[in-house]
Amino acid sequence: MNLLFSPSVQISLQKALKRHEAGDLEGARSAYETLLVREPKQFDALHLLGLVHHQLGQHTRAAELIRQAIAIYAGNPIFHANLATALTEIGDYPAALKSYDRALRIDPKNSEVQLNRAAALIDLGGVEEAQHIIREHLQRNPRHESAWVNLGSAQRRLNQAQEAVASFHRALEINGTNTETMHKLASAHLELGQHIEALAVLDILCQHDPKHLKASVLQAQALFALKQFDRSFKAAFRFDQIDTDTLSVQLMICQGAVLWDQRSALCSALSEGCRAGETISIPFHALAVQTDPQEQLQLLQRWIQRHRPEIKAAQPKPPASGKIKLAYVSGDFKQHPVAYLTAELFELHDRSRFEVIGVDINSKKEVDPMTERIMGSVDHWFSAHGLSDPEVYPRLQALGIDIAIDLAGLTDHNRINLFAHRIAPVQVNYLGFPATLGAPYIDYIIGDQTVIPQESARFYAEQVVYMPDTFQPNDRKRPIADTPANRAEVGLPAQAMVYCCFCNNHKFTPQMFDAWAAILRAVPSSVLWLLANHPFIEGRILMEMNKRQIGAERLVFGGRLAPAQYLARYRLADLFLDTYPFNAGTTASDALWAGLPVLTLCGATFASRMAASLLKAVGLPQCIAHSHEQYQAQAIEWGLNRSKLVELKQYLSTQRLTLPLFDTPRYVRHLEQAYCVMVERLRRGEKPSPLHIAPMPSDTPIPV
Repeated sequence: MNLLFSPSVQISLQKALKRHEAGDLEGARSAYETLLVREPKQFDALHLLGLVHHQLGQHTRAAELIRQAIAIYAGNPIFHANLATALTEIGDYPAALKSYDRALRIDPKNSEVQLNRAAALIDLGGVEEAQHIIREHLQRNPRHESAWVNLGSAQRRLNQAQEAVASFHRALEINGTNTETMHKLASAHLELGQHIEALAVLDILCQHDPKHLKASVLQAQALFALKQFDRSFKAAFRFDQIDTDTLSVQLMICQGAVLWDQRSALCSALSEGCRAGETISIPFHALAVQTDPQEQLQLLQRWIQRHRPEIKAAQPKPPASGKIKLAYVSGDFKQHPVAYLTAELFELHDRSRFEVIGVDINSKKEVDPMTERIMGSVDHWFSAHGLSDPEVYPRLQALGIDIAIDLAGLTDHNRINLFAHRIAPVQVNYLGFPATLGAPYIDYIIGDQTVIPQESARFYAEQVVYMPDTFQPNDRKRPIADTPANRAEVGLPAQAMVYCCFCNNHKFTPQMFDAWAAILRAVPSSVLWLLANHPFIEGRILMEMNKRQIGAERLVFGGRLAPAQYLARYRLADLFLDTYPFNAGTTASDALWAGLPVLTLCGATFASRMAASLLKAVGLPQCIAHSHEQYQAQAIEWGLNRSKLVELKQYLSTQRLTLPLFDTPRYVRHLEQAYCVMVERLRRGEKPSPLHIAPMPSDTPIPV
């Protein structure tokens, strides 16, 4: 309170404050507003009214009111600290940090403000500085609960999930009923793949707070990982509520388990959230439903700004003359689609001009034949397993990398924080994440004129590298087994028209099922051959198709096979039906490599244009549809007249080694040319800009 105003104003303020302290937020708001009509410059009332709006979740209005209070009287550190809290909720971390700094200039020993400033630093990317502040505080006050919580949050951001678990446990030893700390602990367990442990924590949390929405959704995420799909869905929608913090997990469960009852509401919420400037928690799951590239850019830019902002660190020096050092960064150097595509690329790099480093960021120590092949094809192998970000990035910077290539993006096992630290003067988004990353520290994205038409380049935060034929490399050494040799071996009718789609089921949509059902109804004796991920999901697919008048006898499910047998399976089908808006990528290349035509539906996003790029690179533009109606009509036409498909299969089987998609040596030369231009520009002090690679002549195909 202050003595600058009349006693009646002070009494009114006291009455309003009592309502506020009693939890009557609406009553307090009304009282503060009434007081401010009488005395518009009563800065305590302005500040407290802002605090009410903050408590009501109206953070923008809260910040406006507290700023008005500060404009009248800037000497109260609490005003600046509470403004910082509101700005943090809005996501304006730089402004929040400045407000905390102002508060500390007035009251430098305020430990609570210091800790809150450290929390803002974590969100702004200054995680190590924040960790230092928190540890210093804990040395003085080891029983400070929120300090342990903030330390755990910093450790999670630095990929130190195991250490974060220990910090959250320390906080719970001090206050064992704090449900938000329990939620953070369960999240850290999930990051470590400890799903049972996460569920145990969440069970205790829900005993304390049965209506904790985020806890319920986190339970759903753990149950989904344990393949308890029905329980997962029920947990995700227990409260029949959707918000930006829960939407992506709910969407993952709906898509991944083919449980589409809430899908329409989720898609609407996603679009509305994007338009409203909200941040979705895990953007990868939106790729399977988004069709608007501008919306996708906005979503990803906001996510990066909120969760993985650029970290101000010492910038790597531009490369000197000599070999260009390439670092390919991936958590998928194993039996995985990214490795299947890139294995021969690593082998074919020109060692007279390039030095190749493989950076394995897999959180698990996995080694399989593909891992061994890639380890043998790179010049240096760096495993980040068990190392935190602060341990990894100085070691990578010490390697003198010229170009760091991110093969993970925002998929599982990503370490995008390493790129936020600038581990190389040039950083590239390539292959693993079929969209922009929205990050200011990623300079280029590898694309082509089909996946990123020039008029769409404005929807990418990166500068586009336009490859001559296609963005995607391939491995010509993939063997195709002799078995299965006939349809009877895999349960297919011998004379049927066999459509297939071996995409993961998270790419399935109700609209594609509508089209597939219409195709099956129009083509007698046709069947659809799908990948069997789990008995529950098979049941869901059968149920959805039954709704569309397609009986179980028209669907065939195939189990997972070894790579060579998996490729052989394609030869038993007649036509691959692609998914939309998340196309087949590696799966489409697999089909074409095995000699099976692919019918795709081309959209506006990178993910919905991938298969079109591949089909152009094998000379089959007639397999690209531009509307659901055209897609459906073409599949029916070829199903009723299979002679055209026989011609296409014959063309692919006899010509594949002459086609640009599978001319890997030529592809590698194009990519190397792109890398050379990137480095030349950097040496000249030029900023990244779009890059068009001129096509080179093909070598004589090498039999493999």
